[in-house]
Amino acid sequence: RKQATTSYKQLLLLVAAMTRCLKLLFAVVLVAASRLERGHRRCFAFLKRREPFLIEFGGKTVAEETKKMNPLVRQIERKLNTRMVRYDIYNDHAAYKLWLFLDKNPRGASMCGGLPFYYNRKTGGIVCGPTTYENLENWATGQAHKIALPPTISQEEVEIRGRVTGAKARIMRQNKQQPGGIQGTTSHEVTDAPAASRPLEMRPPVQATAD
Repeated sequence: RKQATTSYKQLLLLVAAMTRCLKLLFAVVLVAASRLERGHRRCFAFLKRREPFLIEFGGKTVAEETKKMNPLVRQIERKLNTRMVRYDIYNDHAAYKLWLFLDKNPRGASMCGGLPFYYNRKTGGIVCGPTTYENLENWATGQAHKIALPPTISQEEVEIRGRVTGAKARIMRQNKQQPGGIQGTTSHEVTDAPAASRPLEMRPPVQATAD
């Protein structure tokens, strides 16, 4: 009887150990399956992305303006789960021809004529030049928007644009430091000045010499 009891206890312990092993194995399988599913979704996520329908035309002359618009463009790409096709009209002649074609209205006149130029293939809407995020979003989603709506300029940018540098600034500083010349002097100072530096009407007459 004691041997049977001992064997029964050992069997229970063995069953409990096997149960724990099975639970652990099941948990490992669940974790691996979830990771595989996430990896599978990442691998085929590009298939769910929308076909690109937003186009940006730019070039070297507007590199700074395009760089400022990049954060807004990335937000639009994430929100719409798409990407914006970018063309450099200075390095791609076909892109230049396409830009000229898309920029014309039904009468053949240019609607923008500037860069960066944004075109929506679904709606035919355009945006000319840098703009605000709201206007760019309305253009991308096919809502009412303005063709030209420049973003607001901060006071700092206004001061930077109005700042004078280089040779022109040095000339302006020199003019401020120098006195007003003869206009800023008195008649007494002009009279006492050397004859060569006096005005013509105050110079002594030239005496003719006999040959």
